[in-house]
Amino acid sequence: MLKVTFCAYDKPGNVGGPVSWLRRIVPLLRERGIEVRCLFVMHFGETGPALSSLVAQGVPCSWTSATSTEDRIRWILDELSNDPPDVFVPNLVVAAYFAAKWARASGIRTVGILHSDDDFYRAIQDEFVFGGSSYRLDAVVPVSRELEAAVNRREPMHTTVRRIPYGIVVPETIVSRT
Repeated sequence: MLKVTFCAYDKPGNVGGPVSWLRRIVPLLRERGIEVRCLFVMHFGETGPALSSLVAQGVPCSWTSATSTEDRIRWILDELSNDPPDVFVPNLVVAAYFAAKWARASGIRTVGILHSDDDFYRAIQDEFVFGGSSYRLDAVVPVSRELEAAVNRREPMHTTVRRIPYGIVVPETIVSRT
């Protein structure tokens, strides 16, 4: 059975695309026989909507309140060492992207997710798709055609690019003012 570990941020009252996406994709992967585990970096408490929802569904989750990037990297690597997955998804956690270097060196495949085209995700691409080979991800998943095209225009040579839509249906026509 394929084992995948995701990393995410959470906090009380947390809403947004990446949190909603994680809450949707984990059950779908489990329905397909994929074993999923989640590692959460918590802000302002020890619970949040994604963590609470996934724990209630029986998804194995661990969390930390570590504040320094170095402490977060160490914690993530300890968690991966204790229960090594086949695939590690840093998602949107910077410390997890840095930890992916050592995960990859130990034989764990690494897959980044591009949730947006903002400065944060362009920096993720610069460092972990087009940057130095030791930090380069095995694959990156843009969530839209536009993000996929933007990555492919830069011609990644050593990172596989595969689009997986967010899971919402976008109508062919849009509302316009009359």
